[in-house]
Amino acid sequence: MRLMINTFRYLILLAMIFVFSLPGNAQDVETEDLSPPPRRGYLFDVMLDMGVPHYVYNPANAGAFEAIGNISASFHTRVWKNLSIGPMLRFTGFNIWNPRFNQSNPLALTFMATADIRYEVRLSDRFSYIPAINAGVGFIYYNNLLLPKKGEFHTPPKTLTDWGAIVNINNGFYYFVKPNKQMGIGLILGATYFSHEFSKKDTGLQSDETLYNKSDEGPSINLTIGFGLITKFGRAE
Repeated sequence: MRLMINTFRYLILLAMIFVFSLPGNAQDVETEDLSPPPRRGYLFDVMLDMGVPHYVYNPANAGAFEAIGNISASFHTRVWKNLSIGPMLRFTGFNIWNPRFNQSNPLALTFMATADIRYEVRLSDRFSYIPAINAGVGFIYYNNLLLPKKGEFHTPPKTLTDWGAIVNINNGFYYFVKPNKQMGIGLILGATYFSHEFSKKDTGLQSDETLYNKSDEGPSINLTIGFGLITKFGRAE
């Protein structure tokens, strides 16, 4: 829990640095910063999300690991009105959290490549709600495993990898810091489904009393809270 709190504080600090470093917060404001957005909006945007995920399923996975954090980057092209599509890349890190685990601090890293579809709902001149869904593939890598030996000459592996399908849903609530609605910062609430099934046996955690009664069957599902940054460009006049 302490790691999650520290990560969330770090995200808040990054968001504050971003907002106060924007030209719109300086005394010398250019005329372009005060111009209204293009009548037909922008053609492209780049989004960067940072968050703190939390496993809610499968039960053993949720009981064993706590988030280091995640970060994702995406590029979108507007295809119809406020509907945009584009590629997204995401990295997520989890680490063992319970000090009672008699293990060598296993680490789980997930790399995801997905296609992202999003739609912007304008709530006011400065606020927008941007829901998004993306799907693709995920690669997970476990390191620092401490598996039992099966014989005198057996050297158990310290790593484990797996592939799976990824589906992610994001809800972004954005505030645009300039009247031209080109740059914004937002709160992100998301959920991720990963078909990979965490295994106590494969990671050497099957004998731990904390996880003994927790099932390790089922996909990995986590919820995320974090911050998002968006930059639009390519006027559609």
